[in-house]
Amino acid sequence: VEKVEPVGEGALQKAFEALKKKLGEKGYFDAVRKRSLPHIIQRIGVITSEKGEAINDFLKNIGAYGFEIVLRDVRVEGDQAESSIVSAFRDFNSLRPDLDVLCLIRGGGGLENLKAFNMERVADAVVGSRIPVLTGIGHERDITIASLSSDADFSTPTKAADAIRRGREELLREV
Repeated sequence: VEKVEPVGEGALQKAFEALKKKLGEKGYFDAVRKRSLPHIIQRIGVITSEKGEAINDFLKNIGAYGFEIVLRDVRVEGDQAESSIVSAFRDFNSLRPDLDVLCLIRGGGGLENLKAFNMERVADAVVGSRIPVLTGIGHERDITIASLSSDADFSTPTKAADAIRRGREELLREV
């Protein structure tokens, strides 16, 4: 044997750690780079699969507060997922700059399932967005490059929706 390399989850974990180190050195995860979410959120762009449970959980938990929600159906897994997500960021930033936030959401899974969210092009799209980005990807234990790069990260789509709803509830209490 001349060379031994991990395959499957081991190879993905190795690639994840290498990209995390590279982007960390470029400042993608620095708190000073991250923007605060707007105090008043009304118009929300959501990037996820329209057929997944993530969008159902998000919509169920956002509440009936009159939010304008614009869904961009993307692939969240498989060969086309990375390009689909990057395209959604590009389109929202050029066609809907009036949005208050972009939400990148997806349910949980292993490294293979979340592979698209651990790609450099997706991290570039998150960091390069002119619209603040919040993420709700996976379950409590899942960490992705996209989440680390976002302006605000929540552990699940439900928690992302809860945070937006709580902001609206606090505003109404103040008024």
